[in-house]
Amino acid sequence: MGRKMSRNFILAMGVLLWTIVAIAVVGHVMVGETISPALALIGGLLWMAVRRAQRVLTGAKAEAG
Repeated sequence: MGRKMSRNFILAMGVLLWTIVAIAVVGHVMVGETISPALALIGGLLWMAVRRAQRVLTGAKAEAG
């Protein structure tokens, strides 16, 4: 397996990256360019839907097997 990562490091990187995303979204919206944030939102929602479906299917397989 890969090397272990600190939980605090993972949380700190998540906060940093989401802060950068928020700044980019605000910058795009301020200049009137709303398509990029909208596409990012749609992509994020689709990713969450796929991950949720994978978790449901994996859980169903574990219970049945």
